[in-house]
Amino acid sequence: MSHQLKPPTAASPWWKSSLTWIKVVAISILAAVLYVSFNRDVHTPGAHGDLPPFELPLLSGGVLKPADLKGKVTILNFFATWCAPCRQEMPDINRFAARQDVTQVQVIAVAAGNEHRLDIRPFVEQFGIAVPVALDGEMLLTHIGGDALPTTVVLDRNGHIAKVAKGVITDRWLEQAIAPLLGPTR
Repeated sequence: MSHQLKPPTAASPWWKSSLTWIKVVAISILAAVLYVSFNRDVHTPGAHGDLPPFELPLLSGGVLKPADLKGKVTILNFFATWCAPCRQEMPDINRFAARQDVTQVQVIAVAAGNEHRLDIRPFVEQFGIAVPVALDGEMLLTHIGGDALPTTVVLDRNGHIAKVAKGVITDRWLEQAIAPLLGPTR
């Protein structure tokens, strides 16, 4: 019995190995996007606890300062008028804010899209935003570590950051986020 040698095969074309790498990279990117999408809580209590000093003009007049965020559990929702996910979550934020005891919880919308006041007013009217709207929040968002819109920050009664969520949140998420900060009396 003789063994026949098979003729040598040509090496795989370069593009076949490139396609394999492209698939690996694409799957890795998809996995990272899915991980971030389903794990939007990016901040745990205790880390980066304080906000920097700031003064943000309010759409209605006046100025928002860190001292204004103490004494109540506070939700800061960073948005932009051109941000589709921000538009998606705004009805939930309105519903949540309308149900809250204003002596215990405050909600503040913070425009962080480098927009002019005149661009924000129609957005506020369109979505019926009844909470205070602060302007020029880009630097504050950056300090918090926000690199996406929307970003929602939950502060405890002392003004310390308790939770940060990047991406769309719901009124249910907000209720769950504030519950431990309000204690059993709620």
